[in-house]
Amino acid sequence: MLKNINMENLLDNIDIENTRLSDLFDKGWQSQRNLYKSSDESSETYDTRRKKTIEVLEKCKFMIDELSLFSENEGIEEISTSELRYFLNDALLGWLTSKINSAKPDIRLKALRESHHHFVRFLRQTKNYDLHKYSLAQYEHSETNNFNRNSEISSDLTSNHTSSNKQAEFDKNLLNSAYDR
Repeated sequence: MLKNINMENLLDNIDIENTRLSDLFDKGWQSQRNLYKSSDESSETYDTRRKKTIEVLEKCKFMIDELSLFSENEGIEEISTSELRYFLNDALLGWLTSKINSAKPDIRLKALRESHHHFVRFLRQTKNYDLHKYSLAQYEHSETNNFNRNSEISSDLTSNHTSSNKQAEFDKNLLNSAYDR
């Protein structure tokens, strides 16, 4: 219970507009770690904290971009040690966005695409600094093509979800009738 109280207090009283990037990032990262350790992902409290953490890390993303901390024409040796942690910002946003608690396929699909975008941005940024040698072509290509298929996939997911619900209802009725005998 104490962990939940600390998690609430971590971001509740934060002034996003007037907090330094380092403090904002530290609190956002700590909040993400607390959410990661949490076992109540389906609760409203968890989702509220997740959204607040996304808000904090989105502000960090804006500040990192405004300060031009990372550039495609720099090497890793040109980044100060204290700024290396900001590479994680997009990865944290990707993880948090993927944890959306919605049964609606279209909302879930949108969140997964946004999560994908954050992860690709993280991979692209770390690749620009030669932190890995993985080819990102397949991920960047799918990022643009997936948006063209949005309505097609969404309607497929909706129909699959509806048929799954009908199957679950049928199974439940069958089970109940078996117990009635």
